[in-house]
Amino acid sequence: MGFDRDAFFSKTEKTFDKTFGYKRNYAESYKAKKDFIKNPKLYFSALLNLPTNEKAIAFKILGKSGVHKRNRNV
Repeated sequence: MGFDRDAFFSKTEKTFDKTFGYKRNYAESYKAKKDFIKNPKLYFSALLNLPTNEKAIAFKILGKSGVHKRNRNV
């Protein structure tokens, strides 16, 4: 059996979050990044279904990452 990247990242995130008391937002998770690349509709649907405060944080994170910057030259 080969290396299971999904399981590795899932366990790593859980361990880090538990160890340091970190509350990871969906937009910061490995699953979210994978969903964004493979299925953007699922990704944005999941973002829109987050509780209001988490949704605001997620969109703030996305704004800082440059995902929502529109191309104004179009």
